[in-house]
Amino acid sequence: MAGPLGTSARRVVNYPTGRPRIRAHERATFVEVGKRLAALQGIEFAGDYDAARDDKAQPYYVPDDTLLSEVAVRLKIRDESDLFGGVVPFDFVATKQ
Repeated sequence: MAGPLGTSARRVVNYPTGRPRIRAHERATFVEVGKRLAALQGIEFAGDYDAARDDKAQPYYVPDDTLLSEVAVRLKIRDESDLFGGVVPFDFVATKQ
């Protein structure tokens, strides 16, 4: 089945940011969110991001925390069609409400 960009290689991936305080139930929640987003888009859920596997098509990222803009640039995230979450220029901005 073709994905949002007309490619069958498009997949939803979880992106662990490496935050130290994530708990097992939070991790399970992010995995479930990734699975449901994949089902809604009619594309594959591929688990955690793997640069070697996901270099052929732009993944749809489901990070476990807000991403820094430098990370978003490295992952080639252009807009909301590539990410379920948010991007901020500095760490402290993610804590502002």
